[in-house]
Amino acid sequence: MKLNVLYIIWSLGLGGAERVVINLAKGLDRDKFKSIVCCLNSKGKFADELEKEGIRVIELKKRWKFDFSVIKKLIEIIKENKINIVHTHLWGANFWGRLAAQKASVPVIISTEHNSDTWKTPLHFVIDRYLAAKTDRIIAVSKSVKEFYVKNVGIPSGKIEVIYNGISISEHRSQITEHSKSHSVHSPQSTVHSQDNYIRKQLAISPDETVIAMIGRLVPQKGHKDFLLALKVLTGCGFKVKGLIVGSGPQEMYLKQVCDNLALNGNVIFTGVRSDIPELFKAIDMIALPSTREGFPMIILEAMSAGVPVVASSVGGVPEVITNGFNGLLVEPENHTELKAAFAKLIHDERLSNSLIDNARATVAKEFNLRNMIDSTQGLYEKIYESKLPKADK
Repeated sequence: MKLNVLYIIWSLGLGGAERVVINLAKGLDRDKFKSIVCCLNSKGKFADELEKEGIRVIELKKRWKFDFSVIKKLIEIIKENKINIVHTHLWGANFWGRLAAQKASVPVIISTEHNSDTWKTPLHFVIDRYLAAKTDRIIAVSKSVKEFYVKNVGIPSGKIEVIYNGISISEHRSQITEHSKSHSVHSPQSTVHSQDNYIRKQLAISPDETVIAMIGRLVPQKGHKDFLLALKVLTGCGFKVKGLIVGSGPQEMYLKQVCDNLALNGNVIFTGVRSDIPELFKAIDMIALPSTREGFPMIILEAMSAGVPVVASSVGGVPEVITNGFNGLLVEPENHTELKAAFAKLIHDERLSNSLIDNARATVAKEFNLRNMIDSTQGLYEKIYESKLPKADK
């Protein structure tokens, strides 16, 4: 019997949780599972990636915070498609999706917590505890996220299972090869980019500039201001660098104003959301993630696999993948001086850069590949679903 799985998320825009949903929907064994994705708001920029694979993506166009009609719409989708498993992602979908799944008597209800959500109020925690009691299993993307929900929310440890995010190693192999070709060595210090790198040409970046990028939503937790402050100090020390801020979000105008105030407009490019991240990696010398909180960021796995050194804050699940000085560099959050020092260290130390890249690739290939994530998740689906069957049907 093929099991019908409904993934519920706000939208399929740029973000780690969104990428997890896409990877799961595409990667499940199609002899055993049929995937459908429901976006509470709009489909988002990356929905066509699923639709090209023949996977249905539904959008509900939810606009209001307390639009309870979304529960009725979700129940209709669940019943029409004979859904066996509902898997929700992020707060809004975890709330509305689990309520609808419970009312529709879906056999298996699973939610994923992608972050240590320190923004939540006591009321959110009460709701989380209530919904957890109606949920068969909660997936945490890192040990730190699990610890947060056990200690701060009061969810039983046995209810939460850690499944690390993963990426497709095969998809990144071509990126690794191209990245190697476009650098004389794997180090920002002596970057000599291929004249064929159209992205650097497109963005008017000269071959001798070190490109440091942040990729993700423009929201306070990501630490973009610290990134800009670090770039200001770096350029003031005579380093020839270009900062790329890739993504969109509510802080965009504020960050552009910060750039203006710091006189960084000639050193920073806001690219907006891009769907060509694999190509973008070929133009980048370092990835920065100076976040104040994280669950388990996909972007660092993608960068590590693509041969791009990572400098990240030691928060959340980041230290579970990066060992400082071995496969990346860790810094304290909200410390732009330390961030600048890490950038400068990579620019100066070619041997360190090479070592980080080699070790990072090996780490991702061994511990954080996409197949592991998919196999663990669909194994959990099967185990819980089979446990719900009458004994005669097992």
